[in-house]
Amino acid sequence: MEDFYTDGTYFQNNPTWDAEDAEWKFNKMKPMLNSYLSAKKGLNICEVGCGGGKLLSLIAKEFPQHNFTGWDLAPDAAKFWNYNSANLNFHAGDIFKQSQKDQYDLVLLIDVVEHVENPHQFLENVKTITKNCLFHMPLDLSAISVIFDYKLIYVRKKVGHIHYFTKSIFLELLRESKMNAVQVAFSDSWKDSPQKSLSTRLVNILRYMLNFISPDMNARVFGANTLFVLAKSNHE
Repeated sequence: MEDFYTDGTYFQNNPTWDAEDAEWKFNKMKPMLNSYLSAKKGLNICEVGCGGGKLLSLIAKEFPQHNFTGWDLAPDAAKFWNYNSANLNFHAGDIFKQSQKDQYDLVLLIDVVEHVENPHQFLENVKTITKNCLFHMPLDLSAISVIFDYKLIYVRKKVGHIHYFTKSIFLELLRESKMNAVQVAFSDSWKDSPQKSLSTRLVNILRYMLNFISPDMNARVFGANTLFVLAKSNHE
């Protein structure tokens, strides 16, 4: 599956590297970032799978008192790394295959775990460079997506999602990997994601009704939501 990112296929399918979603994601994750970063200085923060780096550049600008590093497997991602920021740098390659692994106070994993072949092993690797992670997870799996499974095939072919999650399944993955979820929040992307089709807007009427009763059930039934999780390793 790694070839999907290194041979140019991902870039061909996604020529903007989803830069148009960066500001939306940044605004959604800002509360969790503030809770961890605002009262501190000089932290080293890494984004693994940073893609074009737009999101990381926004975070680095918001928190100039910290140092930010982005890593991505895809050589094409480097074409976007032209940000002029003293506290931000990027590297192409596999961070876990470096002979000398840096240690980070926080690792950002934004839309990453659903792409990796072995999520458990991946999280074990992550724990070698940090004890603290901030995840953003698409919740592809829902009653609607199972019934109309072309949606799952679409994200598999276009962006390389090979694992599908609900909130409960992802939190269970963290538990199995000896990581504690410290903060958990839906993004409510179905409400205000910048990319919405007409059919999505129509289904949103039903989503609003069910979300009023139970946000968790709304995510499981209708999908089109994502999850932010701030987690800490409990394995020394």
